[in-house]
Amino acid sequence: MTHVLGIVDPNVQAIGRSMIVCCDTAETVEVYKLLRSQSLYALYAHADLPVAQVQATNVEWNLTHARNSAPVLVCSDEILDSMDVSNVEVIVHFSVAKNSSLFGARLWCARRKFLHPFLAEHPIKQGVVSHLLLSENDSSHASSLVRLLERCDVEIPRKLLAMRDRDLLQKEGSKQAQLCPHFKAFGRCSRQKWCRMRHCFYEALDGAQVPMETVRPPAEGEVKFFQFPVYVIF
Repeated sequence: MTHVLGIVDPNVQAIGRSMIVCCDTAETVEVYKLLRSQSLYALYAHADLPVAQVQATNVEWNLTHARNSAPVLVCSDEILDSMDVSNVEVIVHFSVAKNSSLFGARLWCARRKFLHPFLAEHPIKQGVVSHLLLSENDSSHASSLVRLLERCDVEIPRKLLAMRDRDLLQKEGSKQAQLCPHFKAFGRCSRQKWCRMRHCFYEALDGAQVPMETVRPPAEGEVKFFQFPVYVIF
């Protein structure tokens, strides 16, 4: 919680319009109460609120505010489609989105602040800042986050890389995870760093279910071979 206050408190650092996104209603109410307890100007919206109250929040958010006196908007993922928000400058992901679509919906709330690469004279001087708060319980998302940051060509925090490596080691040693079909078919997986399946062979789990000594080839018969192309992308 203290990390959230350090990001959105205008008394700590000069910020623009900030939005904190949570996964559910309980988190949204908890964060909103925290901000109000620190006498911060905050608004909130979640799926359990009346439509009229959500609309009032939209109106108050879109009023003209000075840069360091704008409200902090706290909302949940399920209400984002009903929010008239497009000018967020600081996005705080209080918890990891449950899927990529919800993550994209969060970023879409800052669409008017994205830097346009094809305009020589763009009025926006600074792009959107996104903060993602992680804990040890979010280690299962580490591989996907590292892949996302690699595609964005930004520096990856060492702690996130360490979390990704620990998650991979734990996954490879777990017999609960399913064996990767690419590893089973080709002996390797080109997406092993972010693949959610296991890349370690266990005889008891992955070996032949029928004892080999009981398997006998037929004495006679016809064998047919089918040739087909195999494309492997590494």
